Amino acid sequence: METSKEFLLNNKIIKFVNTVDVNDNSKIFTNRYFYMNVRGQRQPVIGRQLKNEYYDQLQIQLTFLQGKKLTERDFFEALLEGCRRHILKYGRLIISDLWTQLNPTMHIIDATRGIFHNHISTEEDGIELRTFYLNAAQEVLVDYILVPDPNDMGGIGRPPKLVPLKSIIK
Repeated sequence: METSKEFLLNNKIIKFVNTVDVNDNSKIFTNRYFYMNVRGQRQPVIGRQLKNEYYDQLQIQLTFLQGKKLTERDFFEALLEGCRRHILKYGRLIISDLWTQLNPTMHIIDATRGIFHNHISTEEDGIELRTFYLNAAQEVLVDYILVPDPNDMGGIGRPPKLVPLKSIIK
């Protein structure tokens, strides 16, 4: 089952369509162009989020994009705006929060393709752009991002210890 919501961006109606989680109708699948290597194989990362939280994140980024030309730089700055808002609210940005902020960015790029731009033509283009945005955001926000400690990944019933990203970058 799918759900959709329309937003206005630069005087155009933009429609976002997501699959509803059949186990929890309040959540939708939000991942886009998100893969990780697992045992040498590229595997999709499944992201689920409460509908209202996802739509709120979309709205923050769309509001930032109002009146812009919608260049790759504009989309990146919209991503950073979503991250800044998250940092203001929670005082930090766990790496999974950054991944969650990237999902609306990539959906906005998809939803506006052909209307305002043609940045992504293939799945590989999307993966490459998402990876570029992830790496660039990590550089810009390095002082705020927390990641699992590679020396203490947690265990059964115990979450991983989080450390600043800048403490493990060589």
